Amino acid sequence: MIRAMEIAIEARDEKREEDLGREIDEDEAPAKRRRRRIRCPLCEWEPDGKPYWICELCHAQFDTFETHASCPECPNRWKHTQCIGCNRMSLHEDWYEDAEE
Repeated sequence: MIRAMEIAIEARDEKREEDLGREIDEDEAPAKRRRRRIRCPLCEWEPDGKPYWICELCHAQFDTFETHASCPECPNRWKHTQCIGCNRMSLHEDWYEDAEE
């Protein structure tokens, strides 16, 4: 399990960015371009791109959404992600939602 609780308090105190979406289809017309929104499916906390997650095998600190739930330093992967906002676990894939601009 990822040890995210160590920095959860710090994360709650920091200001969240309004839109953390990542482009997923740049070939569509701008009005119909889709963005990938990332947020906790349980509490709707949105990650800010900081490396809050820590691999329990090699202790690398990373942003799990940059690596899609894979450790950047070793072969460790996760099916679930712990939310910094509510400290609950949910399927990593459930964090991603598509939205039109």
